[in-house]
Amino acid sequence: MPTVEILDGPPEWAGAVYEEAEDMVTSEIGLTHPRWRGTPLSRGLYAYRKVETVGDRHRYRYQGPWGHWRYHGEDLTGWDVLAVQPELESTDPRKLWGSPVRVYAAPPGTPRPDPARPPEEQGWQELTEGGWLRRHRPGAGAYLQEALAARMREGDPWVVEHWRRLASKQAAAKDTEAELVEDDHLRRGRLAGAARALRRLRPDAVRSWTSDPPFAGRTTYIPMVGQDLAAIPGMIDPEWVAMQDRVLLVVHPEPESEDAPVFGSARVYGAPPATPPPDPSVAPEQQGWTELAPTDFLVAWLLHIRTADVVYG
Repeated sequence: MPTVEILDGPPEWAGAVYEEAEDMVTSEIGLTHPRWRGTPLSRGLYAYRKVETVGDRHRYRYQGPWGHWRYHGEDLTGWDVLAVQPELESTDPRKLWGSPVRVYAAPPGTPRPDPARPPEEQGWQELTEGGWLRRHRPGAGAYLQEALAARMREGDPWVVEHWRRLASKQAAAKDTEAELVEDDHLRRGRLAGAARALRRLRPDAVRSWTSDPPFAGRTTYIPMVGQDLAAIPGMIDPEWVAMQDRVLLVVHPEPESEDAPVFGSARVYGAPPATPPPDPSVAPEQQGWTELAPTDFLVAWLLHIRTADVVYG
């Protein structure tokens, strides 16, 4: 078995030596943070290119960001990559895999930022999922706030929370908040997609119902525990999927079609196993359900199920 030697690069892998299967020793490899190995976060963050082979030792040097940050976005060859995850050192896998990850990049030699200050204030620029540097758009906050206000005037209840977030900010802070709101819309739309994916995966177990228009909402009751879902043939990362330990409930705006985006807030609730579906005429909070925080493990679990359905469904 050949030995892979990392000569330089970000501190997560600089100087590392490990064994790899013969067919995995290629001209370029992608490595993630060591704490993420074996998890759904095991996508490559750092790209390395082979520079020489000495006996059974394959030596690599750092190239820059990897994966969709490298191939589908901007040319950041040689740039340093910084991954910020609040629970990175946690020994609890639910905290580690459930906490959000933000990825930043900076020209070579930029010092690692002071954790007490935002990376953006210290020369680091956030990377979007498309692999592009996040660029501030002056006036975006005011524009989005007015768009949400128009929907509120039509009686749309799903956008009130985000409108309030924007209304509490001014000037550049409003534009920054608009970026976070747009990220939130994207994430909550994916949660709604995960609920639809679970209905496709387990039509015999998942129950769903729709409230009345004009702004209809769909509620999806997800009773199966993780071991049940992990047993589906072809399920990606079954060990990770099996870690679900609560009954779930997802409430979100009803899209015009199965593939349409969801503009607004998706609410995710959890309850102890064997909790029956709630009465649709009564608020979930009044029936033993607790709304989950965005950092809850089950939120990341749901988003992973959506990916699993796309790959194997």
